Amino acid sequence: MLRDDYSVYGDLADEYQALSEAFVAYMGSSEGLATIKAAGGIVDVTSGQPWADIKGNYPIVDEDNSALTVKFGGSDSVEKIATALTADFAPKAGDFTPEHNHTGSSNAYKGLNGANSAVDDALSIMVGFASREFKDSEPANTTGVVAVDAIVAITNLENPVTNLSASDLKDIYSGEVTTWESFVERQDFDEDISVYTRDTSSGTRAGFMGKIGFDEAEADDSVLVDGFIIAGNSEIIAAVQQDEFAIGYVSLSTLDSSLFKGLSFEGVEPTEETVLSGDYLLARKFNYMLRDDYSVYGDLADEYQALSEAFVAYMGSSEGLATIKAAGGIVDVTSGTPWATVKVDHPIVDQDNSALTLKFGGSDSVEKIATALSADFAPKAGDFTPEHNHTGSSNAYKGLNGANSAVDDALSIMVGFASREFKDSEPANTTGVVAVDAIVAIVNLNNPYTNMTASALKRIYGGQVTSWSDFS
Repeated sequence: MLRDDYSVYGDLADEYQALSEAFVAYMGSSEGLATIKAAGGIVDVTSGQPWADIKGNYPIVDEDNSALTVKFGGSDSVEKIATALTADFAPKAGDFTPEHNHTGSSNAYKGLNGANSAVDDALSIMVGFASREFKDSEPANTTGVVAVDAIVAITNLENPVTNLSASDLKDIYSGEVTTWESFVERQDFDEDISVYTRDTSSGTRAGFMGKIGFDEAEADDSVLVDGFIIAGNSEIIAAVQQDEFAIGYVSLSTLDSSLFKGLSFEGVEPTEETVLSGDYLLARKFNYMLRDDYSVYGDLADEYQALSEAFVAYMGSSEGLATIKAAGGIVDVTSGTPWATVKVDHPIVDQDNSALTLKFGGSDSVEKIATALSADFAPKAGDFTPEHNHTGSSNAYKGLNGANSAVDDALSIMVGFASREFKDSEPANTTGVVAVDAIVAIVNLNNPYTNMTASALKRIYGGQVTSWSDFS
């Protein structure tokens, strides 16, 4: 950052402004970039022009500036680079005297354009540096990038821990974790990872892979790690309970922390509150779909259509929302209207429907919610018989309006659910949202890990990481 106003330097204002601007230009020259790199800054040294080609725009550097003192300050993390630059630049710019006083990034703005900018202030400077972005409360006409840098967490040479995640560091500095024990235990957890995934018809798989940045794996097994295992929701849960080194993913609605461990994602625990707040990012919607054509049911077409539509209405009632929430769906239970008020628009529920069987299917991640809803709704709707066959989100459309919609097809249904958005290739006249849900990466209770990032999960499922020790 540079000063906005050099007039405080009186008769020398023009000289100090010109020297400051020439210094900035020098930082971007071939020689300046080489100096920055040698002092530890990360720069593209090929991007600069030779100083000889640039200096013509800054005639101040050809004058005798030995009587001038240019003051530099701000971040002490940038001090090494700034000191090297001024030592290199001063002889090329009339031998001015560089003076450094690096007391912190905040003092860059303060010493230039803020509270300490007066000429006689001990913190007053002419060129300031920060090891962070300048804040909105630190405005200036001239700012720019010197270099890129990395921040490194450091420990004693005797410390056995070699890697920490952002979540780990947050836990340490917030006081959530106060000993090294759990990190050492994690480092000793060094067996190969058993990778479990859903098949390509699964909405949970599509949601999971999409959210971790592995879109190509939503419908293509060939990009997955060698030796991956395809399994259904319940099979993944069983495998993770039995295999200490397994990893899989399930719907939050099926998470049971007494049987297996749900991992935090990007440092955020999967809970209803964090999903609704938007802090937990591995989230998706549960959706429903109805048939476009009930005429395939012949004389019972009107009854089945009316019952299906009544079921959808019940899902949005006060009672329906309470059932969804109790079954693990994330909904606003205050948004519903009592069923007694809603049901008047659906006279089918007051008939004897005990001879009718209403078929539900699609996502098995939504099965728990769908089963609870149908069990709750059937006695309120003439005692129809609910029948469930949940084989995957893709089969919602297929069983309603696609390849498996014929009445005699084993996958034919009347109400379908998906744990993802319906695709453009899955059109229907009636679709909607059942609830919000989250996908949770799960591991065995003995697994010492508690958090995974999107990048880490992508590397596991893509095969770049094959052992738990690779995270240590």
